[in-house]
Amino acid sequence: MASLKDLTFQDFSRQKIKEGREFTFAGLTKLEFNPIASCTNFYSLPNSNVYQRLFSKMAEKGVGIRGFDINAKPYGRVSIGTMDELKLFC
Repeated sequence: MASLKDLTFQDFSRQKIKEGREFTFAGLTKLEFNPIASCTNFYSLPNSNVYQRLFSKMAEKGVGIRGFDINAKPYGRVSIGTMDELKLFC
């Protein structure tokens, strides 16, 4: 209940997520990953065979990407974390 009442922290969190989202979108776009635009705290990426190998290599480095299907097509999900985590990811 305390977190629901802490409007200052909510504003801070929204701002940090927005900054991280913009940084990550720019990085993914520059690397030609074609992320799906998002207003949330995560991005979805098309998960082709090319990306699957990269995702596996990233997991070896401690960077996790969750896989799932949308309309029988594979995607990866990347959550917005701290700026240090996002720099490591990008």
